[in-house]
Formats: sequence, C-alpha cells, structure tokens
Amino acid sequence: SNMLRHEKSHKQIKFQCGRCKQDFTRQSNLTDHVQKKHGFVKYGSEYNLAMGIAVGQQQSISSMGIVNSVASTLNVNDIIPQQVPTPPAPSVKRAKTNSARNIVKFKKARIGMVNTPGFIEPDSALDRTVVWYYRGNTENCASYQTFLESIKLELIEKINYCVRINPIKYNLKLESVYAHRELPAEDRAFKTMSREAYIHSDVRAMVDEDFAALMSEEDRYMKKGSGFTLSSIDGLLLGIYEHTPLGGSSYIPLPENIMRKKAVINPMNIDDDCFKWAILARHVPVGHRNHVGQNYYNEEHRYDFSELSSPTPISEIHIFERRNKGVSVNVYGLKPGKGGKVGKGGKGEKVGKESVVYPIRVVENEKAEHFDLLVIEGSERMHYTYISNFSRLVRSQKTLHTNRLFICKSYAGRGEVLGFNGWANMQRHPFAIYADFEALLEKQTERVGASTDGIHAHHPMSYGYFVKAAADVPVALMEKYNIPQTPVIYRGSGSRDEVAKHFVASVTALTIRLGNLLKATNVPISMGVEELRAHNAKSVCDMCKLGFTETRWKVADHCHLSERLRHTLCSPCNLKLTTPKFVPCFLHNLSKYDAHFIVTELGYNKESITVIPNTEENYISFSKRVIYLFIVHIHSLVKIPLIDLPNSNL
Repeated sequence: SNMLRHEKSHKQIKFQCGRCKQDFTRQSNLTDHVQKKHGFVKYGSEYNLAMGIAVGQQQSISSMGIVNSVASTLNVNDIIPQQVPTPPAPSVKRAKTNSARNIVKFKKARIGMVNTPGFIEPDSALDRTVVWYYRGNTENCASYQTFLESIKLELIEKINYCVRINPIKYNLKLESVYAHRELPAEDRAFKTMSREAYIHSDVRAMVDEDFAALMSEEDRYMKKGSGFTLSSIDGLLLGIYEHTPLGGSSYIPLPENIMRKKAVINPMNIDDDCFKWAILARHVPVGHRNHVGQNYYNEEHRYDFSELSSPTPISEIHIFERRNKGVSVNVYGLKPGKGGKVGKGGKGEKVGKESVVYPIRVVENEKAEHFDLLVIEGSERMHYTYISNFSRLVRSQKTLHTNRLFICKSYAGRGEVLGFNGWANMQRHPFAIYADFEALLEKQTERVGASTDGIHAHHPMSYGYFVKAAADVPVALMEKYNIPQTPVIYRGSGSRDEVAKHFVASVTALTIRLGNLLKATNVPISMGVEELRAHNAKSVCDMCKLGFTETRWKVADHCHLSERLRHTLCSPCNLKLTTPKFVPCFLHNLSKYDAHFIVTELGYNKESITVIPNTEENYISFSKRVIYLFIVHIHSLVKIPLIDLPNSNL
C-alpha cells in the first residue's frame, strides 16, 4: 500500500541488485531492472541471486561476496543477513521468489555434500518419518539413460532396505541444469508421483516404471521448444515416507441399512485377524457365525494364512491367493449414497445411513473358491466382513425388483475395446410378409360390466397379405416353390366365418414353403472381372474391419438365392452369416387391434409360441414355430412402407 511504501522511505529500506549494486526503493523496480537490464530469466539461479537482497542505506554487500559465500559456506544466513529488515506484508511474488531461492540453496547444499558414489542422507523430518536420500552424478554421466542405469541397482537396494523396516511411499526427483544460447542456465527437476512399496513388492519393475515416467516428463519438456538443452546432470533425490496402510482391525458394527439386508456376515473378533475370520465365515455352521470362538478355530486348517500381516492390508490379499491355489478374493467398500447422510455408528465410527457398495479390488477371473468381502471403514481402522449373498446386498442399487440378480463383477481392463459382432442380425432378409385385417362391426346392446355397455362387436371379415422378395431373388425360384408374387385377398362370408383361423393356416403354409426354399437353394457364386479385382484388392474384412491372417482368411460371401457377390469377409464373420431360419410377418396396427383376432388361433398345434407383451392386452410381437427350427415372427407395423404392388386377382 502507499502507507507502507511511505514508511519504507523514512526507514531508508531499499532493495539492492545483487549484480550491479544499484539500489531501488520498490521491489517491482528491482524486478524490472533485473529482467530488462541483465536479461535474467525469472526464478532462474542468477535471477534469484540478483533479487535476494534487501539492505539498509548504510549496508552494502558485493555480489561477488554473495556468490563466494554461497559456494563456500552454503549458509542461508550468509545470503540473507539477520539485521536486514523484512517488509511487513510480503507479496505472493516475494513468497514465490523465496521458495525458488530456497530450492536452489538446498540443491547446492546437497551437491556440496556429495564426495563419493552412493546415496547420502542430506536431511530428514518429522522424527525420521520422512527421509531424503541423494545420489549425485559423481561419474559425470552426460545422458539420463547412462546415469539412471548406473544407479539403478543402488536405488533398488536402498528401497528394499527401507521396506524391510516398514512399508513406505517414495518418489524420485531427477535434478539437472539446462543451458541456453542467449539466456542464463536454468535448474530443472523432473519428478514422479509417490507410490506405495511393501516387502513383497516388485521394486525392480517399479523403478523401471519410474525411470520411464521421468524420461516421459523430460521428453514433454523438450518438445515445448524453449531453446534450452541439457548441460549437466546433478543427481537423483529419493524421498522416503513412512507408510502405515489401512488394514483390517478389530470389530466394527455394520451400518443399519446393510444389516437389514442380511447379506453380510460380520464376525465379532477382539484381535486384528478379521481378514482370516471373514474368509472362514463361509465354513462356519449357520447360527454360530457372528462370534469368533472355537467354531472359527476349527476351520483354520482350510487355508494358509502365513506371510500375512495383522491387521491385513488390502495390498497383501494377493499373497493369500498365491498361497492358496484355486482361491480368489474381491473386496468392496461402502460410501454414502445420493441423499444419504453420514452419521455415527457403533463406538463412534462413521457409517453411511444410506450406504452404497462400490468395488475396491476385483479379480479378472474368479476361481473355484471365490470370496466377496465387504470392508467397513472407521476413522482410523477398517474391518473385513464376508458377503454371503452378493445379489441381496447390491440389488437395491440396481433395481426395484425383488428377484435375484446375476451380476457381472468384473470390468473391461485397460486397453480393451467394446465392439459389435452381431453382423448376422444386420443382414436384410430376402423375404417379408405384409398383412392387414378388415373387420365388420355388428351392433350390440349387451352389458359388458357394471358401468360399461357394448356398442359394437368386431368380427374379422377379410385379410390380405403380400410377399415382398428381394430384387435379386429369381422369379423362377419363387414359381418353383409356389410363392405368390401378387397380393393375396381372402374374404369371409356367412358360411366362412373363421377368417382369423384361415389367415394363420395360410401364413403357416406360406412360411413352410419359404423355409424349404431357403434351406434347399444354394446357387454357386459367379463374379465378373471387376468384382474379382475388387475382391482381391481388399485387405480387411467388410464386417469386423480386421485384417486377413492365416487364421482369418479371406472369403467371398455371396447370396445363396442368386450368384451375386455380397461381401469380402474373414472366415469367422462368414460363418456367422447363416441362412435365416425365420420369416418376418408385419401386420398393420397389430398390438392394438389385429392381435386380438389371431392370438387365440396360434395354438392350432403343439409347437411353441413366444410373446413380447406391452401390457396384458397389447402385444408387440408373436413368434410361432411352424416346422423344426423354422419360425414365423409376427410384428406390429404402424406405417406400411411404400411397395410397388403388381396387379392382383381380387
């Protein structure tokens, strides 16, 4: 503020450039001076040294003295004298400057401590729960690959040594210097995310992944095109953080809504072996599962629980699976659902009043002996329970129905793609039947219900149907199997009242003839020169778009009713395009009207009937088996498509 700046002028507080010793009354003026006159990059090492001194009017420290002080003693107090007054309200920019300056100082301090190869311990914190180790580039390796490969075994040994003492989290920081033709050199650091490591972890594989992540970050930096190039590699900083993973501990009661479902067995234990008791709960006799006692001790021989910690973290479950062949374990957790609240459960533990089950650990393949465990989390601990009925536990999350659900617990892995392979269902059928009824309305006065009077009785008086064939179906073939090529009309009369029954019989006979035609006809393929050239030029399947191989060879798919080439397919896709075993029959307004005429007539024989209902009175479609493995599908058609009908003999 203006008042603060005015106060500084009376106290003769000035900001001095560490390079040319020029004094400024405002820090912003010093910033402009350092960047414009000296050309230092913001937060670079030279920039930090030039900006890092605020002195009184009578105090003067040369820039060379500062550089020598940093190189020799590496003492923070030598860089910032204690008697230098501090501005009463440091800005955000000032805080960033101090942070960047401290990073440079600590880095120089680490480099100054390195005299021999190997990791050294420059610092620790929080009673050694956080420890840093530094490996300098004492061999003066010029490339990252050479440096990282030279220290790889040392790094693996150091991490393994730490995890033998306690589970840890660690991360890596690769420090180096980048030079520029026109700008001062910059200190750069590439970091990895912290990750957990245990005594059973594959540290070598983890280190390989970390090195790849460092190189990936360095590659992204170089692709930005800043003009900086690698000048020297300083070293690698290893951060070790003591990690206490959340493991199964003593008893925690179930949330009330989970308890009501009676789908989870929660053994009441007084030790830290709740993982063991949750596994054994499956074999304990019904009625004695809620308390751990001799009933559980009698079942301990079933599985090998050695090498497991007590309490058992989720990360060690794979050890149990490895020690017990044919066993797999999924772990699920609880979280508050939408609209639910998080309240207090037994003994002050937080539980969700409306809890939702979610997966924590899911195996790819469930083994012969598979266990589903539910984890109840408290404020500082967790407790394993056994899911005895998975469907009952999660059913309310999926549906309001009360029937049992069969749930797929696995999910697509990384890199897996969901694809479509029902190509056979996309092929056009060579035949389709279009039909419609007309009804006669007879007046009636019969009372239907307590408050309903019948006005008309609907009696089917006639029907018509037309067989639409694909354009490439030969006429001679249709004549051979007596397939009508003109509309067929049937009218009832006083002596011929069974119009619906006649329709079902007529369509059934037609369907049988169409089935025989499709089954018996297989005209050999005939390709022209252009078709053959196009077929030979294709390298991928027209259906699945996969390339042809020795196991997926190229096949010319053709219409069996004609000699026409349809597709160039791979052999698996070609096998899926089988001859249709049904004929579709579309009726105008079937579900709301015509279905009532024919539904009672479909049971003329003992062949199966399937129905897709919309309501108890309206039906979407029927399927009637007419002969062995051949079906007529009767569907509703709201709008009849435009079809060029030939002249018919009515």
